[in-house]
Amino acid sequence: MGYDVFVCINPEAQVDWTKIKSAVAAVAPTLGGLIIPGPVGVGAGALIANALGTPDDPEEVINTIMRNPAAATEKLRGLQIQKSAEISALQIAAERDMALAINQTMRAEVTSAHPYARNWRPTIGYIVAYMLASLWTGLIYILFFKPTEDFVAAAAAAAELNTIFVAALAVLGINIANRSGDKRAAMGAPTAIESLKKLVREN
Repeated sequence: MGYDVFVCINPEAQVDWTKIKSAVAAVAPTLGGLIIPGPVGVGAGALIANALGTPDDPEEVINTIMRNPAAATEKLRGLQIQKSAEISALQIAAERDMALAINQTMRAEVTSAHPYARNWRPTIGYIVAYMLASLWTGLIYILFFKPTEDFVAAAAAAAELNTIFVAALAVLGINIANRSGDKRAAMGAPTAIESLKKLVREN
């Protein structure tokens, strides 16, 4: 099944399915995650309505779920099994749209005339580097010039900061990965999402 299944829909015929997101997510979280603005949400909404036996009307879908959540859960579970290829294609499309939105935001930041908007991501890298350098400098100083008890106490205090450092390094890693993706895109190389899209189309 092709990657673009259910996403090439006449915009004039599109229905706003976002209002069913909460109701669907309550009985089928995976499908609820596909109810997003745009063609992906429209395709997912049409599949859900068909599985529940309702017209393409968000209010009808919500009412059907609310009347009998257990029956709706069973029907949507069956949908995920019977239409697994279409749902997988929609999930890939949703990830693609999210990646494109993130890249557009990052490019807007890079080209912004405001220095803070343009440089806040690199600033995170400098802050993390300063924090790590300060921590290790302090520990080395205490190790050589202070009593053993002070080093043990300092090391224990540093261990308590692990969560902060893990979060900071995770953010830094995401920023580095996204900047690398922008460079590949600028050079004309395919992104990971584009490579996955090509693989699905070929299969």
